[in-house]
Amino acid sequence: MLFEVHSGHASRKSGIELLKIISIFMVVLYHVVQTLTSRPPRPIPGDYFINVSVASADPVHIILELIRHIGRLGNAIFLICSAWFLLDKETSAKKKALGMLADIWVMSMCVFVPVIIVRKGDVSTDYIIKSLFPTIYMNNWYMTCYILLCLLYPFLNRLIKTMSQRELLGAALFLGIVYIVINYRISTFFSSHIIVWISVYFILAYIKKYGAGIENSTKFAVALLLAGVIGNTLVVLGINFAGLKFTSYSESPIFGDKGSNPFIFMIALGAFCLFNKAKFHSKFINGVSSLSMLIYILHENLLLRKYYRTLLWHEIYVRFGHDHILAWALTMAACLFVASAIICFVYSKTIQKLTHVVSDKLYVALQKFYRLIEKKVFKIDSPAIS
Repeated sequence: MLFEVHSGHASRKSGIELLKIISIFMVVLYHVVQTLTSRPPRPIPGDYFINVSVASADPVHIILELIRHIGRLGNAIFLICSAWFLLDKETSAKKKALGMLADIWVMSMCVFVPVIIVRKGDVSTDYIIKSLFPTIYMNNWYMTCYILLCLLYPFLNRLIKTMSQRELLGAALFLGIVYIVINYRISTFFSSHIIVWISVYFILAYIKKYGAGIENSTKFAVALLLAGVIGNTLVVLGINFAGLKFTSYSESPIFGDKGSNPFIFMIALGAFCLFNKAKFHSKFINGVSSLSMLIYILHENLLLRKYYRTLLWHEIYVRFGHDHILAWALTMAACLFVASAIICFVYSKTIQKLTHVVSDKLYVALQKFYRLIEKKVFKIDSPAIS
């Protein structure tokens, strides 16, 4: 299952698993606030929308803007937690990738069918198509990107293994500067999520291979955390202050709410190093953490976020206005997280078992078909199916 980066449920470090739980809650809170601070996809009477891309002296406004960054932090933490352990793996994850594809599609259908029935077919054609092909249309972009990483990491690991320390350092510095530092300010050099992820992968590879255990240093972790938090906060406050003083900055987009924020990666790496030092085991924490992928897919389902999360914010606005908006955001995020976890737990014990049986059999069939093509068309002797 996604985010289960250790082999064996019992051997997983609960410190890392606890960090993942915190991270998935941050992602849920981010998406709740993202809905609040984004224009609804269709006009809603009594609009709840709060525009945080406009400079403001309101502390609540600034806090909402800062929350818009923690979803990126949650994603970065998950990436680092996964990549750190993928660096040691040599076997392919094609079978696991197919299982993730199956879970994404089945869960999309589990929402799609009831919504179609409840709304009596009143669903956008665009949403119908995207619900039927959730991975292709990147309904949950992180999942599509992660599946690509699962297919790429064996080749990346082989390349990294052949590189000298100087070559790996050069690659890590080049990719980090171009796709994380420079791309933080301007989108350039054909940047994309997967390229940013590969850049992070090479940086982690150098730290793990030649960092002399620096990831176990509490001082290193705390320094990264503080530098990241202070740096990101100062940038957000600085841009907001500039917007209050200068018209040209008054309607700037939310700065730093992007996948290539260097301060976010500093915080994520620092948090990973700290939680990785925690030596304890909790079956409950590991169990909740194992649901991370499913919670991610369910709570951010296309139809639920477009039709129902907007409606929920509308109802809160009509009844209570924007009073205590931060408390409402936290409450909605907590309820959404708990409800998603419960539903996903039930799914993992029922439908998912059948889903994985089918996907495993499909994997074997696809492997046999591909080997046949190799042999008959390309004249390549087929190895044993793995």
